[in-house]
Amino acid sequence: MKNSVIHLITNRAGDFHHPSLASVTDYTPHTESAEEISLRDFLQLRDQSTDYYVIAAINAVYAFPELVAEFKESQRTFDLSLWSKDDDNITSNGVLNTQDKVFTIHRTPTEFPVQMRWELSYVNGTTMKIRLGDLFWDVNVRTTEDNVMYVDWPEELGISGALNLDNTWSSGDTMTIIHTPTRFPYGRLAEIVTNRDDARRVMIDRNYIRNFYLAQSDIEKCAILYTALAWPEKYEWS
Repeated sequence: MKNSVIHLITNRAGDFHHPSLASVTDYTPHTESAEEISLRDFLQLRDQSTDYYVIAAINAVYAFPELVAEFKESQRTFDLSLWSKDDDNITSNGVLNTQDKVFTIHRTPTEFPVQMRWELSYVNGTTMKIRLGDLFWDVNVRTTEDNVMYVDWPEELGISGALNLDNTWSSGDTMTIIHTPTRFPYGRLAEIVTNRDDARRVMIDRNYIRNFYLAQSDIEKCAILYTALAWPEKYEWS
C-alpha cells in the first residue's frame, strides 16, 4: 500500500497540517475498535492543528526497518526532510528579539501529552508569572528604559533571550506563546502506556506485547506500540 505507515498508524486519509504531507490522500479509513479509538485519541493522532504527534509516530517506526517491513509500503509520496515544526505563535505586545539577546526556546518535554501553550503574566516591575499546563513559576524580571525586559528564565524551561516590548507593560498584561518542541518524550510515553489498558490490550491481542517488553530503547517500545495499533497484518490490504 502506498504511504501505508502514516495511513495505518493514524487511520487518516489526509487532512494533515503541514503542506509536505498534503499529497497523502489515497486511503479509505477502516472502522476502528473501541481500543483503537481510545488509543489514537490518547496518542493525539487525530489532532489536525499540528503534525507533531504524527511525525513522532512515523519517525519512530521508520527507525526500525524490521517494523517498516511489516507495512509492505509500496511507495512513500512525501519527503520527511521537508517537514519542519511550526513557528512559535506569539500573542502579545512583545517583540521577542533584541539586538544582543535573541529569544529562543529549546525545551525537551518530559510530559505526555506535550504542553505547547505558554502563558506569561506580568505582575510588577520585578516579577512575572509563567504557566505551562499545570506548572507555574514566579520569575524575576528587569525592564530597561528602552523597554527591553530581561527575565531570569528557569533552566528547565529551555528559554533564553530578552523581550523587546512595544510599550510598557502593566500589571496583568500577558503574552501567550504556542511552541512546538523539536524533540519528543518517547521515554515518558513508553512509561505511561505500560499501564494503559487499551495499549496493553492492543499489543496482547496482536502479539506485540513480548517485543514491547524486550525492546532495547524507549523509542523502540513506542515504535512497536504504533505498529501494533496500525496492525498491518490485518489492515495493509484492506
